[in-house]
Amino acid sequence: MSESVPSFLEYLEVEKRVSPHTLLAYRRDLEQFSDWLEDAYEESDPKNARTVMVRDWVMQLSELGLEARSINRKLSSLRSYYKFLVRIGEVETSPVHAVKSLKVSKRVVRTVDVEDMERILQPEMYSEEEEGYRDYFILLTFYMTGMRRSELIQLRWSDVDRFKGIVKVLGKRNKERLVPVGEEWLSALSNYENQLQTIGVKSDFIFSNQRGEMLNPKLVYDRVVYYISKVSSIEKKSPHVLRHTFATHLLSMGADLQTIKELLGHSSLAATQIYTHSSIDQIKSVYNSAHPRGRNGGTKK
Repeated sequence: MSESVPSFLEYLEVEKRVSPHTLLAYRRDLEQFSDWLEDAYEESDPKNARTVMVRDWVMQLSELGLEARSINRKLSSLRSYYKFLVRIGEVETSPVHAVKSLKVSKRVVRTVDVEDMERILQPEMYSEEEEGYRDYFILLTFYMTGMRRSELIQLRWSDVDRFKGIVKVLGKRNKERLVPVGEEWLSALSNYENQLQTIGVKSDFIFSNQRGEMLNPKLVYDRVVYYISKVSSIEKKSPHVLRHTFATHLLSMGADLQTIKELLGHSSLAATQIYTHSSIDQIKSVYNSAHPRGRNGGTKK
């Protein structure tokens, strides 16, 4: 592989401060394109790729049955890579510049309905062992905060202000945001903490294994899928579905889009922020009045 690829990945990690998950996606996309380029055109350096080659690659991915959304994400990786090469003077123009993204059908957001979420968060759904307390608190945290999986995994005890009922979340590109949490979440946090102390687990991370290390992302994904599968028949099951569920339930109960945007840590709607900027107190007020479990405290474990 071209030496420019490691340089680009280092640029993403150090200067752009992308998450490890995003960095891995870029690496895989570039490795896949480089391998295909060498196999199809006997070209070992992606710096020498031409527009026709990129179009051929897109066509092959499409013929293999890859969804348009996934192909567009790979094209986005190539665009960023060649934009970097142009900036550092390695190439004059990007071979992706004239390649248009594929049209995608309107995305349908999959969510778990309120009744099924109530069932997921019933105490009898979980064992009385350490894993049961952990799993319950993982599901509750996803649903009551709308966190991404990477955000939940790296959550630290020091990020929680129990007096104010606020959690500091480290999002994409290390952007911090404050998310309010209700009494139910704080109570569950204390119960979970007591359980960890009983079995002697010590860690800076709220969600850790018995050695105090950050939880494996695959484990978190699998546990969420397991519990959603017990109550819902929706096709897509993942931590991100709970993030969608969080936002959808807030919206259906009257929360405004601007508040939801800030709770989720989205960078969109930036142009409207100068008119509708919300303080953390306003966000807490909307959250407590609009979230199904924030309003009545839910069912405590």
